[in-house]
Amino acid sequence: MDSLIRAIFEQCLTGIQWGRSGEHKALCPFHNDNKTKSFSFNDDGLWNCFGCDKSGNIKQFAMAMGIDYKGKLPKRYTKRNPKPVIEVDKILLKIKAEEYNKTFKNKIKGNAIESSERKHQFLMDMLIGKDENNRWTFPYFDENGDVIAIKHHKGKADGSPYWHKGGDNRCKWYNGWNLRSYKPSEALIIAEGEPDVIKLCINGFQAICSSHGTSTVPDPLPRIEDWL
Repeated sequence: MDSLIRAIFEQCLTGIQWGRSGEHKALCPFHNDNKTKSFSFNDDGLWNCFGCDKSGNIKQFAMAMGIDYKGKLPKRYTKRNPKPVIEVDKILLKIKAEEYNKTFKNKIKGNAIESSERKHQFLMDMLIGKDENNRWTFPYFDENGDVIAIKHHKGKADGSPYWHKGGDNRCKWYNGWNLRSYKPSEALIIAEGEPDVIKLCINGFQAICSSHGTSTVPDPLPRIEDWL
């Protein structure tokens, strides 16, 4: 299923039941029935409801839900989703980070890394992965746990790091979202880069780093004042 199609369906539907054959079910957003999963849709974005007889393609569905199919969801409230609707880009970034993470997980399956349960779990929780060019990918989260950016690390030939399209490429703190769980009574280490932060955290230290390396320092996070 195309990432954008999946993102729109995930954002607008509730009670989704994913099918292995590419045919899926959910509660219909067009009529009041909170029990029967009458809304059927597939990987190509085609859909129809057996309860209200409405049907169409993904563009028609997006239009009916008030969505800009080109990539943005309006900030509005719905009966099924009482929270403000977020941008499609955030959902797409999360899906992409999970894809990279899954690729990485498959690569290390049976590898010695799995013997280190703590290390393995940390990498999975942080959605760290590897892209199609075998570069490490480091997702950046906001305070709500949403993926707001994915940084592709430099390659073996020392190619420059780059940001995944559609993310927030401004200078920010890597692992800064975990500051709220850190203890001011223990040292906070500002490391050189993401790999260093990971190694330190796996070994029980508290660490963050600038997304732009040592050359640029992001705006200080409010919680950092606890260590000053």
